[in-house]
Amino acid sequence: MKEFKIITFTANPKRYYHDSIEENERLRREGYVKHSAIDMPLGCSRYGGPVFDMPKGLTPPEDLAFVAQLDLKEFSKYDQNNLLPETGQLIFFADMIEEEYKVIYSTVDNSQLERQVQVHDGDFWDGVLIDQIASDVETWDEDDLILDRDEIYAIGDKYEERSGISKIFGVFTNLETSDEEVNQKIENDELVLLQVGESGFNDEGVLTVTIPKEDLIKRNFDRCVFYYG
Repeated sequence: MKEFKIITFTANPKRYYHDSIEENERLRREGYVKHSAIDMPLGCSRYGGPVFDMPKGLTPPEDLAFVAQLDLKEFSKYDQNNLLPETGQLIFFADMIEEEYKVIYSTVDNSQLERQVQVHDGDFWDGVLIDQIASDVETWDEDDLILDRDEIYAIGDKYEERSGISKIFGVFTNLETSDEEVNQKIENDELVLLQVGESGFNDEGVLTVTIPKEDLIKRNFDRCVFYYG
């Protein structure tokens, strides 16, 4: 049994969308609000949506959707591994269809960020602020591997529990990946830089971003890989 020190986070109950999108019955029923109605300080942590904050003078990657923004000053308080930068921002962009990704590490203070607002109707079109952040512990039994995909779906409760958690570090979660592959990622020091689960964030599925441990230590975010399972 292996034990991992992780950072967990939860979703704010209010989801938001770009002001230009016409309100409809579904949005009203599910409690969505326009982005201008959300109190969103510069640099605050969030997932998806039309609003993100970039260092002044830096433009977002072309043809990639905004995925997430993490305020490292807040997250690093709960980093029992002492691996995250203590300040700055991690800003995630992706095209999940074309498998193109970009993670920007900014070292500027939040006050030096510049707000960007971009409407898009594909993946990550709606947004939710990150609410509570906490330290936690996760366990993994590498001696109890599940190698067959049919077995994975047959024991759905185990994976439903994993898919509901949003976190940094810990065990890689993807229904399309066998436990043997997960164990290999652990042995290769491939860290979970970001996992966004179904509880309040995604209607269905889990977004995971991984990074080699050595790269995180060196503050090199060029080899991050995004998964959505």
